Amino acid sequence: MDLRGEICPLTFVQIKLWLEEAPVGSRLEVLLDHEPATRQIPRSLSLFGQRFDGIEEIETGLWRLELTKVTPDPTELVP
Repeated sequence: MDLRGEICPLTFVQIKLWLEEAPVGSRLEVLLDHEPATRQIPRSLSLFGQRFDGIEEIETGLWRLELTKVTPDPTELVP
């Protein structure tokens, strides 16, 4: 998912939308250039019970985050 140019909280909103649709066990790589999101996204994933697998600065000002969906999104449980 390429989120370059997006800022918090929209970075996590996009990830949250993905979490609502992806099956458990799905992995996602996210590219972003908004440094505060490198801290906010791992915290938010933890709150939603998802796994943050790591972060790498692939060039100055550009990060790749990796995450795995490990639990159903609460919206998946609503009939």
